[in-house]
Amino acid sequence: MLFSSSLKQLRLSHNLSQTQLAKKLNVSPKTISNWENERNLPDIELVIKIAKILGVTNR
Repeated sequence: MLFSSSLKQLRLSHNLSQTQLAKKLNVSPKTISNWENERNLPDIELVIKIAKILGVTNR
């Protein structure tokens, strides 16, 4: 599964809007939209933050 679709699926499963997730990550909602629409990817530090917020582990 692509990062973009995984991010959107996890965000929605946590009942978070793009704006709510953006606030938690200190980025703009447009940035979240860009990630979910495969326009670009977050840097590794943000990936780690996203994983913590959305409860993703390395199982």
